[in-house]
Amino acid sequence: DAKIENVTFNTISINKKTAEVEVSIYVNSSDKKDLALDVSISNGDTFYEQKIPLTSSSKNKICFKIKEPKLWWTNGEGEQNLYLLNVKLVKEKVVLDVIQKNVGIRSIELVLKEKNKATIKFRVNKKDIYSKGVNWIPADSFLPRANKKKYSELLLLAKQANMNIVRVWGGGVYEDDEFYNICDELGLLVWQDFMFACGSYPENDDFIANVSEEVTQNVLRLQHHAC
Repeated sequence: DAKIENVTFNTISINKKTAEVEVSIYVNSSDKKDLALDVSISNGDTFYEQKIPLTSSSKNKICFKIKEPKLWWTNGEGEQNLYLLNVKLVKEKVVLDVIQKNVGIRSIELVLKEKNKATIKFRVNKKDIYSKGVNWIPADSFLPRANKKKYSELLLLAKQANMNIVRVWGGGVYEDDEFYNICDELGLLVWQDFMFACGSYPENDDFIANVSEEVTQNVLRLQHHAC
């Protein structure tokens, strides 16, 4: 009858006592009658839940105010606290679809100007971060061999070398979900290139439309990650 197409997660604001976060749920359904969303955010200490009827729009937003939030930090700046986001699509008490994602409460800004001078730096949770990064190319020429174990071993080396950013090179691939999950856990920000390095690309309408779809799909797939 219906399915959850995508879920995005954003930290709207943070102060010492509370954080406001926003969950956007995209639902694909021919008939929205009697459909509802049951959304919860939890960690070991707290649990927040909201239930709302599905609106006529395909995009539904729910806001939570998290008391005394445990923030996600980059490697070397603090802990990598994660919350479980659980989204259920329900019709008359029957669960039609479920999506679960690990999310981190954190703000991030790209600062390009300061005191009327050009600069480039990241500000995480209102704190300037000294960026230390490495380049990531595909971990194996045969992509399916790059499993969770190999990802973990290589990314842990980056963490142990005090890195806090991994740039996914645009001549490689959009990595498996497990890669980004591990970066969340290790506190490694991901500078994600689109896959258009090292070559010239067509500029006709069909190719541009294909690229647009590729960009949309990958942004929606990866957006919720704290990293």
